[in-house]
Amino acid sequence: MASIRVFIRTALALSALLTWAFLAGPAMADTPHRAPGAERLWLLGGLALTLAAAGAVAFAATRGRRGG
Repeated sequence: MASIRVFIRTALALSALLTWAFLAGPAMADTPHRAPGAERLWLLGGLALTLAAAGAVAFAATRGRRGG
């Protein structure tokens, strides 16, 4: 039970870090020649990466606990 809590805390911390990193965007995002949908792409990429990381942590947490 304690190991699942560690995995959940790790997933939450990782998702918060990745979300913050993608919300910040690249350093060159403030240039006037950026594409109109660049911010949305960064947000979508951050969301996808966050969900993938949370899924990987959840899969690792349940790897030895599957009943069948």
